[in-house]
Parts: sequence; structure tokens; C-alpha cells
Amino acid sequence: QAQTDQIIKNLQRENAMIATAWYDLTSRLQSNHVVLQRRHDAPKSWLNKQRQMVNGEQPLCC
Repeated sequence: QAQTDQIIKNLQRENAMIATAWYDLTSRLQSNHVVLQRRHDAPKSWLNKQRQMVNGEQPLCC
């Protein structure tokens, strides 16, 4: 009985660790996606367009 309880406790701990790792991974992926979206939207602002012109860069969008 004690051995079965220990196995159950270990499995519960392992499941909690997997759930935490999964949550962390999806949070990082979502955060990276938001950063990439911001990078794409950045040239649309007037200030960033001016920076691109001063630096001699081609604008990414209109």
C-alpha cells in the first residue's frame, strides 16, 4: 500500500511538472508571436518611417 501511494504521489508530481512546462512553453511562444507582430507593425508609425528615411533603409510597407 505504501509503495502504491508513493507511485501515485510521483505520478501526480510528474503531471504537475509537465503541465507547468507546457504552460511555460505556450506562454513563451505567445510572447514571441506578439513581439514579431510588433516588429511588423513598427514601420507604420510616422517616427519609424522617418528613422528609416534617415538611415537610408527601404520602408517595409507603405
